[in-house]
Amino acid sequence: MVKPSFKVEEGRTYITVPHLEKELRFIAPIHGPGNYKTVRDSIHSQGDIEPTIAETTSLVYAATQNKENKYASQILDTLRKGWFWGFNGVLYVPSEGAFIQDRPDFNENGVIIDRNKARHIPFGYTVGEDNNIEKNPFAIALAGEEGVGLLAKIAKDLKKTPYIWALTKDDVVSEQKRVASLSSVGSSLGLYGSGSGVRDGYGYAFGVFSAGRDFNS
Repeated sequence: MVKPSFKVEEGRTYITVPHLEKELRFIAPIHGPGNYKTVRDSIHSQGDIEPTIAETTSLVYAATQNKENKYASQILDTLRKGWFWGFNGVLYVPSEGAFIQDRPDFNENGVIIDRNKARHIPFGYTVGEDNNIEKNPFAIALAGEEGVGLLAKIAKDLKKTPYIWALTKDDVVSEQKRVASLSSVGSSLGLYGSGSGVRDGYGYAFGVFSAGRDFNS
């Protein structure tokens, strides 16, 4: 008689939060600190997927509503002391604006953007302090419609002011490649689309459970 399989998995803790009317499963422990590629590679080594800013925003919002939980406390502490990578690439093109792609590839020179897979936002969006983040085109393209609403709620709960870090038309005289992150800096909740991801070495991320999902989906 053939014995049935008997699989035991230990050491993985799932953090399940609402996201886009479904549930999203993050995996603890957290990865980092490290730069964009180091943290992404660490997540991939566990067979998981790197989270976008929209997904990370759902995680942080859920943490603000469950502060008594030890993992929620760790998430909020990480937001204050470092930053969460959002695995979105941003390509700034002179006179055209920003092109944002979810989970792009990355090499030693930075993020690799495929415009055919990217969302285009013309220049003219607001940067800096923005108490109307739910209407900001750059923030919406980066974090999604639901995400910007959650960012506004996070900022209110933490008594922070939303702040958009992005390159503007005057900043871009040649193509610039950047990556996304989320951090609580001083009195601000910073949504970033301006980091290189190469030299910035104090970012963190939780992997996302990848069953049934493609790394490039």
